[in-house]
Amino acid sequence: MWGRELVSPVLIIKGPCPARGFTLVELVVVLILVGILAVVAIPRLSGVASVNATGFADRLIESVRYAQKQAIAKRRNVCITFAAGSASFRFASIAGSPQTCDTDLTGPGGQSPYSVAPQSSSAVTISAFPASFGFDAQGRSINTVTGAPLATVQVITVSGDGSSSFSVEPDTGYVHT
Repeated sequence: MWGRELVSPVLIIKGPCPARGFTLVELVVVLILVGILAVVAIPRLSGVASVNATGFADRLIESVRYAQKQAIAKRRNVCITFAAGSASFRFASIAGSPQTCDTDLTGPGGQSPYSVAPQSSSAVTISAFPASFGFDAQGRSINTVTGAPLATVQVITVSGDGSSSFSVEPDTGYVHT
């Protein structure tokens, strides 16, 4: 023990402490990645209105098909009335030829009265001539005023950010794009 000194196990560092944080290279890489994502994502987000219009057109097609199936199942006339941005569905409470549609149709989810409108407040319009038509008990498209079968194809156009249309065949009531 003579001549030996006790050494402490503590490490002593002289000079400045090591810096904490991100390097300049890491920050530049992150900024480049954020820029690439912004270039790709922003145009897709601006197309939301066209997606809403397309979704509304798809729901409208399915609703018209549902109306035809309900006419056959209920053996009653089912009437569809188109407004500027919605469609409503009613059926005749009495079976028979030209009966007026006086009862609200219940939708597939149980909603009554059944109507279809865009989910968002986007500008979506429906154009159909005539503005209302329906289906008879055999599923054929009819004039809802006279009850007479329609002689021409019904073309319904949904316009918004872009437009799409679908048709209803006169003799069969077949709904297709």
